[in-house]
Amino acid sequence: MSTAPAAAASAPRLLIAGQSVRAAAQAAQRDGFAVIALDLFGDADTRAASLAWHPLALQAGAPWQIDITSLRAALAALAADGVVLAGLAVTGGFEADAAALADLPVPWLGSAPQAIARVRNPALFFAALDAYGIAHPAVSFTPVTLPGWLRKDFGTSGGAHVQPVEAGVASGVAGASSPLAYWQQRVDGEPLSLTLLADGHQAALLGINRQLLAPAPGRPYRFGGLIGPLPWSGVLQTRLQGIADRLVSHFDLRGLCGIDLLQIADPLLDEGETLQVLEVNPRLPGSLALYGGAGGLMRAHVEACRHARLPRGDALSALRSPPVDGEVSGFEVVYLRAPWQLDELPWHRLHALAASLGLQDLPAFPLRLEAGQPLCTVSARGPDAQAVAQTLAQRHARLRQALQLSSDLIQETER
Repeated sequence: MSTAPAAAASAPRLLIAGQSVRAAAQAAQRDGFAVIALDLFGDADTRAASLAWHPLALQAGAPWQIDITSLRAALAALAADGVVLAGLAVTGGFEADAAALADLPVPWLGSAPQAIARVRNPALFFAALDAYGIAHPAVSFTPVTLPGWLRKDFGTSGGAHVQPVEAGVASGVAGASSPLAYWQQRVDGEPLSLTLLADGHQAALLGINRQLLAPAPGRPYRFGGLIGPLPWSGVLQTRLQGIADRLVSHFDLRGLCGIDLLQIADPLLDEGETLQVLEVNPRLPGSLALYGGAGGLMRAHVEACRHARLPRGDALSALRSPPVDGEVSGFEVVYLRAPWQLDELPWHRLHALAASLGLQDLPAFPLRLEAGQPLCTVSARGPDAQAVAQTLAQRHARLRQALQLSSDLIQETER
């Protein structure tokens, strides 16, 4: 366990668990919570935002999924120390076996584990979309071997589950390895995400974001980052509200959530089909980093979960707006293509560059990083999404130059 400087003794202690919880921990800290963070990395800024940090472990054979046993062990250690927790909120990493979260000895803050299991069940999810007339790419629950199809798996996250059929990984044998696998027709479009708060009946929309990809061997659709909020017309906002309200009510979603979508530019499609839903992330989404910079976001999550109260009017506008009115924010994950030893000198240099390059998720100490692991996150703000994307590219290049890293070592992001 790692302990940061003590927060106020009266602050409620909020447990946040997942693959990486830095953004959620910072949001909770802004709202006066004393955070106990549990994740895979224990980055320096995660620890700085937390009263304490505990490590979690990966589940064997499940890409980027948390071993529930490690979560239970951390909870037992906290209980042994007499720590009283106000609640537990989770980020990504528990999709494979959400039902196993149901009996944890801590108040739950989010969509109930049973609700998570339902919305992450492909058959139930796409049946609901069809029942409400919500457009989505064609799906199959039996193996498809035709080019132009993807094998997906609701039992993981971060794009790790998306594989083209022509890559030879979407055969019947591969599909049988996961009960949450399905096949979906590949559709060209702009990947987007919708960030929202839910009370089990309806949604308060925070904004829509552009999703970035960081393709890697075997992971062509790996999550690369986000830019938002994007401008939206009244017509688009109304359509998104209708989609979100139906899904929130049907699946009893609570608190901060995300919906992944595709925006398709095809004049042959009806207007209602140009926006297609891919999946719901019924937990603290990565896009929360783009909202509530002035505070109030985690309080709103708790209010939605405990009291079914959603922010309206000025309170909702404040959560939507960046610290500087009209600004757009963005971040991208810097992945390694090959193993690299982060020695003391480049580690110090990395931390020295944090302010000027908007670096986050910084390793807490020198360490060896393996191929495919994140080094850090680069963030930026600007007047529009294009300006943010350009700044992210420039900062990515400056980071690589400052650390004297070749393009063979650092993964490029598709912006």
